[in-house]
Amino acid sequence: MLQAILIQRSASSHTFSDVDFARLQQQVADLTNQFSSFSILASLIAIGFGALLTTIIIFFALRTEKASIAVVKDELRGSREEIETLLGETKAASASTALLIQEIEMIRSKAAESSIKIEQDAEQIAGIVRKASLPLDEKGGSSDLSPAEQKTLGDAALKLEEKALRDLSAKEFNILKAEAKSRRDWFRLKDLADAYIANFQDEMGVAESKADRVLALDLLGFDDDALSESREFISRYAGNELMDALMSRIQFNRGINLKKNSEFDEAIGAYTAAIDLYRKDPKSRSKRVFGSRSLCNRGNIYVDKKQFSDAERDFLDVLAIKDIDKLDALQESAIRTRLSLFRLAKAQGSPLDAKKHLQDILRFHEEKCAPELSSAIDSARRYMAEIETFREKASALKPQLDKTKQSRVSSPSRSTTKSQANRSTKPSRKTPKQS
Repeated sequence: MLQAILIQRSASSHTFSDVDFARLQQQVADLTNQFSSFSILASLIAIGFGALLTTIIIFFALRTEKASIAVVKDELRGSREEIETLLGETKAASASTALLIQEIEMIRSKAAESSIKIEQDAEQIAGIVRKASLPLDEKGGSSDLSPAEQKTLGDAALKLEEKALRDLSAKEFNILKAEAKSRRDWFRLKDLADAYIANFQDEMGVAESKADRVLALDLLGFDDDALSESREFISRYAGNELMDALMSRIQFNRGINLKKNSEFDEAIGAYTAAIDLYRKDPKSRSKRVFGSRSLCNRGNIYVDKKQFSDAERDFLDVLAIKDIDKLDALQESAIRTRLSLFRLAKAQGSPLDAKKHLQDILRFHEEKCAPELSSAIDSARRYMAEIETFREKASALKPQLDKTKQSRVSSPSRSTTKSQANRSTKPSRKTPKQS
């Protein structure tokens, strides 16, 4: 506004009078006063409006806060209920999960126990099968299996009877063959051996089945077939160290057959082959069994041939084998050897030695003898009883014999008395004196 006045003045005249300048100052002052009043009013209005706005904002803010708090509370209440519901479901799920985990652990534990039991049963049966593979008497039976072992082996075999032979595994065949041996069912053993040879190609298993077949033929009385197949086995597997244990068994059985045929020198050769295999590997349980039995049987042939020193050497070699009186698999050899020593002492006319060997048998083995050995021991007892009876009679007659002997020494003999009488009655002949 002031600028407009100044411009207007400038346009009408180029000079200001004092009156004009005074008027102008008054107008400026009036305008200044008006502006100041307006500023104050504006400030007041602004302040008032600001306070009102603030109040309104605070009012609405407070109302909004309360509403918001109420909404939040409702939402929190709903969330809390949802959370509590979720927590309840979680706890229930957690409990179910814990039960499930517990059940899983129980199943795992039972599965582990079952697995261990299966492994233990398998190991137990394998051990029984190994024991049953060692014939402990001349008939090939496994006489050292306990009743519990017999039952375990029988139960395992019974479970396999439902299977066809062509569906059996090699281990299952071995269980059935061991069970047949324990029952001395040689026809069954032969059938199983034939089935194994027809269904499997592994060299060791086939060789074992061939050896089982030879054993079955031998014990069924087919001696010629057994000898023929044993010669075939020896020819095929000679020099194969993996077959040495089977070879010692084949040679042992071959020696028995040859002795039955009175081929004593050939039998000694077969037994010697089994003995050599044992001495080559004395720690082998199988070779110890067949080697010790071969020593005993060879010694018996030497007794029959009157080669007493050779027989005694073989018998004493048997008794020198480690654990001969402790291991069930070897005790049969120990019993037979002591019976053979008893027989040798009888043949040599040494009743005191015979009595010692009988006492050794009774001390070590009386409770573990096979039936056929028990009868042999009973025979030995009868022999010793006869010896004792003879000695008792001799002891009873000794005083009478001593008296008779003394009387003969103290009284002159009949011939001496007669000669003295003849001398006393005979006239004496004197030499005439010469004159």
